[in-house]
Amino acid sequence: AEPENVWSSDRTMSSQYATPILHDGYLYGCDGREDAGAIDLVCLRASDGKEMWRESGEGMTHLVRVGDSALGLNVDGTLTQF
Repeated sequence: AEPENVWSSDRTMSSQYATPILHDGYLYGCDGREDAGAIDLVCLRASDGKEMWRESGEGMTHLVRVGDSALGLNVDGTLTQF
């Protein structure tokens, strides 16, 4: 079957390097560019792209899903469990 475009937006989550993760119908990832100095951690509802929450100033964080949690490794070396 051909992929179907459910929604699109370049204003909700625009990640320069880190790939978002999908868990229980939600996308978690970074919005912003490291070279522009403004990166937020964002959660979007995958079905329609609605923003559920935003944490400002987290910096570029690479997320890895681990069971029902996620680990985030920031470019400064900080490891966080979500």
